[in-house]
Amino acid sequence: MRNLLFIAIAVAVFSSCQKSGTAQSVELKTENDSVSYALGVNIGESLKKQGAGDLNFELMLTMAERAYAGDTTLQMNEQECMNYLNTYFQRKQMEAANATMEEGKQFLAENAKKEGVMTTPSGVQYKILKSGDANAPSPVMGDKVLVNYTGTFINGEEFDSNKSKGAPATLTLGQVIQGFNEILQMMHEGDHWMVYVPSEQGYGSRTGGRIPANSVLVFDLELVQVVPAPAK
Repeated sequence: MRNLLFIAIAVAVFSSCQKSGTAQSVELKTENDSVSYALGVNIGESLKKQGAGDLNFELMLTMAERAYAGDTTLQMNEQECMNYLNTYFQRKQMEAANATMEEGKQFLAENAKKEGVMTTPSGVQYKILKSGDANAPSPVMGDKVLVNYTGTFINGEEFDSNKSKGAPATLTLGQVIQGFNEILQMMHEGDHWMVYVPSEQGYGSRTGGRIPANSVLVFDLELVQVVPAPAK
C-alpha cells in the first residue's frame, strides 16, 4: 500500500508536468508538502532509471487513489502487483542490457577501423594521443598510479571525471576494472591515450550507479605518475 501511495505522488507530479508541457514552480508551505515533493521526485527518478517505458499516468493515479482508499474490488492484490512489477522490470532491464550490448559491439567494430586505433587481444581498444618518454616507468599489478581521466559512454555522455577536482586521481592496479589493469600496464608516465573498454573488461552485466549493464566505456586517460608498491 505504501509503495502505491509513493507512486501516486510521482504520477501526480508527472501528470501535471505533462499537461502543462512546462516545468512548474511548486510552493512548499509545510513539511508535508516538502516530503510529498521529495518523494515524488525520488520515485519519478526511480521509475525513469528502471526503464518503466510509456505509462498510462491517469490509470496509475486512479488505481493508487483507489488502493489508498481501501477499495476491495481491485483486480490484483498488493503481492500480485509486486510480482507482476518485478517480472516486468526484470524483462525491461534485460531488453535494455541486450540493446546496450549490441550497440557496444557495433561501436567497437566501427571504431576498430579508424586510423590510429589499436586493439589488444582482450578486445580493449586504444589510440595514442601523446607519447611520454619510452624509458619512463610503467606500472605493474599492485602499483598505484596518478591519472587524469574522463569517462564517457559511446554517445559522449560523461559519467565520471577527476579533471574538475584540481589534482590527479590515485588508482591501484588490481582494484580497478580489468580494462584499466591491462591498458595502464602498457602505458608509460606521460602517455595520453583514448581507451575503449568492452563491457566484458569493464563492469559487464552488473547494473547500478550511473553505468548501465553491458556498457562500453570510453576514457580520455593520461598517466601522470607511477608509485611502485612497497617492496615485500
